[in-house]
Amino acid sequence: MKPYIFSFTAASALISDFVLLARLLTDGTDIKGLTKSDLFRDKSNTQEREFSEFRKRLAVLNQPQLEVLATGTFPEQQLITHLALVKTYAFYKDFCEEVLLRKTMVYDMVLTDWDSN
Repeated sequence: MKPYIFSFTAASALISDFVLLARLLTDGTDIKGLTKSDLFRDKSNTQEREFSEFRKRLAVLNQPQLEVLATGTFPEQQLITHLALVKTYAFYKDFCEEVLLRKTMVYDMVLTDWDSN
C-alpha cells in the first residue's frame, strides 16, 4: 500500500496558478526548468511550499492532459486539476472512491460530517 503524503495541505487546488505553470510546460519549458519565481507570491515560504506541490501534481499528468489544462475551458481545467489531485494524493483518491463515489451512486449530493467518519 502506498503511504499517504499529507503535503496536500500545503496548497489548495489554486487552479489559476496550476494552469499558469501548465502553460509554461506546454510552451516548451521542461518541468525541471520551472522555478518557484514562476508563482507570484509575497512570502517566500508560501511560494516554496505551493510550488513543491504544483510540481508533484504536474508530474503525474501526461502531455494531452497538460494541454487540456493549459488551453481548455475552465470546467475542463477543473476536471484536470481534480485528476492531478487524485493521481498525486492517495488519501484524496481513497476519499473519492470510498465516500464521494458511494454517495453519487445513490444520488446523494450532500456531503456531511458523518460521511468522513
